[in-house]
Amino acid sequence: MAIGAASFLLSRRPIALWELAVAGALGFMAFRSARHTPLFCIAALAFVPPHLADVLERFKYSYARLAELFSNATVQKISTALLAAASLGIIFAAGTLHKERAWTMEVSRKEYPVAALGFIKQHGLHGNLLVFFDWGEECIWELPDSRVSIDGRLDTCYPREVFAAHWNFYNAEMSRQPVLNLEQADYALLPPNMAGAVMLWKQRGWQPVYSDDTAVVLVKDLKQFPLLDGLQATVHGSAESDKGRAAFPDAPSARITGP
Repeated sequence: MAIGAASFLLSRRPIALWELAVAGALGFMAFRSARHTPLFCIAALAFVPPHLADVLERFKYSYARLAELFSNATVQKISTALLAAASLGIIFAAGTLHKERAWTMEVSRKEYPVAALGFIKQHGLHGNLLVFFDWGEECIWELPDSRVSIDGRLDTCYPREVFAAHWNFYNAEMSRQPVLNLEQADYALLPPNMAGAVMLWKQRGWQPVYSDDTAVVLVKDLKQFPLLDGLQATVHGSAESDKGRAAFPDAPSARITGP
């Protein structure tokens, strides 16, 4: 980003304002969220090189010795080999570092309700799922027989009133005429200490059927799910339920359901 900014500022070439605006906006978005970084890099590769070349030409006498050094064939070969080795190292690191299973996609058990989802599938829970925002898309993937109340697509798929109502619910603040109708939900998957989860349990009579340090599963009516028949107390996840990382499923679910 610094190289791109210097190239635009010091270049003598005409600068298209729309290119500068796009690069600047994507750069700002990259600082806000890491997922936008590749978009900024693509824009930078498209817009910056002509201006960078002009800047390098303009100040070529400042690095004349360095240019002379890299004009040597031996130095060029060594540099090429080092760049190739670095590229291979980056590829290898991307598939192996911070992973329990190399060359797989993984999710952190502390951030995602891996064990709770296993309990839900094992006990055949399905229907309308009241879900924590961060987990909505994972539940769309993992639970094809359930309809999530919200997911990360936000206003692409949901009216603003819907995710505003979710934030109110997460804080146990329910209006008299809520956009989010809890009576239409069959079960819930929420962080265990969330105020909304505590409200469902203590004030509305929902039954917690599974809990660990990451998530709690609450059911409005136990009789709706035959495999929960005879459950006398909340099933608590093992000490390992929120440790380590879990591999992402190898195959997609049979179908994808939305809101």
